[in-house]
Amino acid sequence: MRAAAIALGAALAAAAGAPAHAGAPAEVTADQAVALYRQTSPRLAASRAAIDVTAADLVDASLYPNPTLSINTTNIVQGQDTFGHSQNLVGVDVPILIGGQRGHRTRAAEARIAAKRAEVDVDQARAEIEIRRKFLALLAAQHKAEALAGALDDARAVRAIVAGRQQAGAKSPYELERTDLAVASLASKHDEALTDVTAASGALAAAVGIAGWQPRAAGPFEPPTVATIDQPAADHPGLLAGAAAQAAAQRDEAAAHADAIPTPSLQVQGFGTTDPEGIALTVGVAIPLPLFDRNQGAIARARAQHRAAELEHRATGAELAGDLARALAALALRCDAVARFRAGAIERLPRVRSMAEASYRSGQGGIVELLDALDAITEARLRDIELVGAALDAEIDVRAAARGR
Repeated sequence: MRAAAIALGAALAAAAGAPAHAGAPAEVTADQAVALYRQTSPRLAASRAAIDVTAADLVDASLYPNPTLSINTTNIVQGQDTFGHSQNLVGVDVPILIGGQRGHRTRAAEARIAAKRAEVDVDQARAEIEIRRKFLALLAAQHKAEALAGALDDARAVRAIVAGRQQAGAKSPYELERTDLAVASLASKHDEALTDVTAASGALAAAVGIAGWQPRAAGPFEPPTVATIDQPAADHPGLLAGAAAQAAAQRDEAAAHADAIPTPSLQVQGFGTTDPEGIALTVGVAIPLPLFDRNQGAIARARAQHRAAELEHRATGAELAGDLARALAALALRCDAVARFRAGAIERLPRVRSMAEASYRSGQGGIVELLDALDAITEARLRDIELVGAALDAEIDVRAAARGR
């Protein structure tokens, strides 16, 4: 196994082709890979920048409406002068928000920012779950490569025995040729497994967001403990995002009702005449009459969005509960499958190997039987890796449904 690990490490170093990212460790656990993603991922940084775009709504919400300045001049062009030759008018209209629109708009903008932040957190949580899956794929590929490296070492040891016996005249050339064929087949499978390790390592690096990095997965590769979780956590990103969207829709509806309140304008006008010379001042108030447009469309849209967000939140909770129940059942079945296989197969491997070698050495069995036994042992080990990987993947499904990340 030590030789297999050395060979696997050499293959990863050779396949990297480019220097590792500065500061990135050569070996990582799943939690460390997720932490690196949070620190270095350019995709995550781009997603978080979308929050700043939404935050611009807060600036708009805090602004007062602009006043209106008007300047007019009136001159006599024909007929009798009735108002003093010329008249100049200067007016200012200042809208006055009397319905608390700024406060409602500000709270609505803050709610939309919170909803966007929760939405980005959902995407981040999904990416972290995907990183854990890619880490598991790399860990399983490493164990498969190590198992095949150990099987290759065993086959080469058998070849040395067969070659020695052939030189002593105890065995025929066929047995050596048959052994060489088995060695070549295992070497090909081992090379393919190393390629799979390199591909899985690159996939993990791409998911984390570090170019030119070829990490090695570190950590235990054993079936997990069956979890006893009743329902998704209250801080599940999907549930928090649903609640934030519902709150944002509710704030938008309140802001739409506030915008329906007419906004009066304070009007101040001054005008002067030139002949005779004089200045007059007019002060008044203009109020829109909400006879037709009472912001019904925006209110109806906001109310429908609020209802849709509420239903979406309920649907997300029900779906997560169903996903959790299915994931827990699958995890229990897969852990049982690992336990049964290990009791029925893995525990027999040492006895099968010793019996096959003893039979060959005593002459009771031939090289075909010995190689078949070694091949069965290798297949059992690979099957165990496959079953353990499936159980660990089911644990990730439980994690995704229960915690979201």
